[in-house]
Amino acid sequence: MTPETSNEADQEPYKQELLEQHRTLLERRRKAANMNIQLQTRLAEYFRRKRADAVDAAHSNVDSLASSVVDTGADYNARFSKYITTLSEMQDRFMNQKKLILQEISNLKRLCDEKSDEAERTFAGMADFIENQGKEAISYKSGRPLPIEYYKAQREMLLKKNSAVTKVRLENIKLQRQVEKINAAFKSHDLSEGLHLIDFEQMKIENQTYNEKIEERNEETGKLRRKITNTVQMMTHTNEKLQACQAENFLLRDQLNLWTRKLNDSRDTLTKLKQSRDALKNNYALLQRTSGLMSHLEMLRGYEETVDEVETKKREIASMKQQAHSFLAKAKFYEDKVCGTKRKLETTKARNIFP
Repeated sequence: MTPETSNEADQEPYKQELLEQHRTLLERRRKAANMNIQLQTRLAEYFRRKRADAVDAAHSNVDSLASSVVDTGADYNARFSKYITTLSEMQDRFMNQKKLILQEISNLKRLCDEKSDEAERTFAGMADFIENQGKEAISYKSGRPLPIEYYKAQREMLLKKNSAVTKVRLENIKLQRQVEKINAAFKSHDLSEGLHLIDFEQMKIENQTYNEKIEERNEETGKLRRKITNTVQMMTHTNEKLQACQAENFLLRDQLNLWTRKLNDSRDTLTKLKQSRDALKNNYALLQRTSGLMSHLEMLRGYEETVDEVETKKREIASMKQQAHSFLAKAKFYEDKVCGTKRKLETTKARNIFP
């Protein structure tokens, strides 16, 4: 909560007390006005009777006054000169006072213009500050920047309300000045002899009308003040959210910088790993070109199986060759045996034929 909001909250009970006193004084004033009307009626009747008595007394004293006028006629020239001198002095005093008053009015207008310009600049600066702060705001839910149109609308609404409050205050001041003039007129008429009752009633009605207008303006001013208070509270709450979002944004920026540094380090490491990978790929390709079947596992496995089968076949061929040699030896042995048997048979036959 800002100091202005806290001051307004502290002054609110005081304002309510003043309003209550104002209502009480208005009620007392109304009763006093009614009593004044009754007294004015009695005074009017009294002065009417007194004038009638004075007219009768004047008729009775006409003769005595005529003789005194003749005696006082010689003093008219001296009195006239004295009055002319007094009138000249009064005119000089009036002109001097008029100059002073005009100079004071000019100074007050200049001071008022300076204060108004300063207030407008301050208010515009505050609106610009709120709008600039809104441009840097980030939503704590989505993490995205808040729409600046919202702050622009709030700024325009605040400017409009300030302008409306200024106009209402000026109107209220004018009405208060009129009420003061009317009250002064009431007092002057009350002090004068024979105030006419119709004028008094008319001025009373006008005074009541002005009082009603003042009350309406006061109510409107109170509404505008409440709206401004709500707007200020809302802007304060928004400012607090903005500050929280800014603090969170600072933390996120620190984390982002940390992760950025880690990412840069990881990129350097990744570049080195890629270079190592390329070197290994080149070495692997060179080894594939120079290793022959070493890089083809299936062909190597097939070659090994073929070699094993060839060795097996060789062993089988060698075994079959040994068996063939054994069979050939047996065949030759049996052939030699058969030849011997044949020769024995032929010898036997020859012996039998030639004993």
